[in-house]
Amino acid sequence: MPEETIWSGCSSHVKNFRPYLLCLLFTAIFEAVGIYFIFHYKVTMALMAVTDFPMFIGFWKWLALRARVFRLTNERLLITEGVLNKTTDSLELYRVRDIRVVQPLWQRMFGLETIELDTSDDSSPLVVIDFISADLHLADKLREQVEACRVAKRVRDLDVDLPPQ
Repeated sequence: MPEETIWSGCSSHVKNFRPYLLCLLFTAIFEAVGIYFIFHYKVTMALMAVTDFPMFIGFWKWLALRARVFRLTNERLLITEGVLNKTTDSLELYRVRDIRVVQPLWQRMFGLETIELDTSDDSSPLVVIDFISADLHLADKLREQVEACRVAKRVRDLDVDLPPQ
């Protein structure tokens, strides 16, 4: 059976609210100081380019957030991240042990949630899908696909308690 994409998306920009706000604030402060120096000390306009540096930091944060893409298929969860150099992490769904949904007040105010996946994968024991819209019911979709994958591959997760030595 071919692999089908069930959901694809990225985190909300609410995740970077504080950095965006700080970049905007510092840009405004640097611009005001730059204008003061231009009028009083005859500094060239080329120096004003330095005052826009916080805007570039905010733009980079925006770009990095858009470049981190989650893709849920019927067999795997693929997480692609990186602006210049891309890295894709693949998690087989039958390796997911537990799904935890976290909704702090800040995220609930915007209708968002964070999904934490406890896995048996050595390279990524905890996978976090953060600042995703709660209206998507992604945790339920994940759970359904995890169960379907386990049935299709005939995989079981076995917990063994060993006696103390």
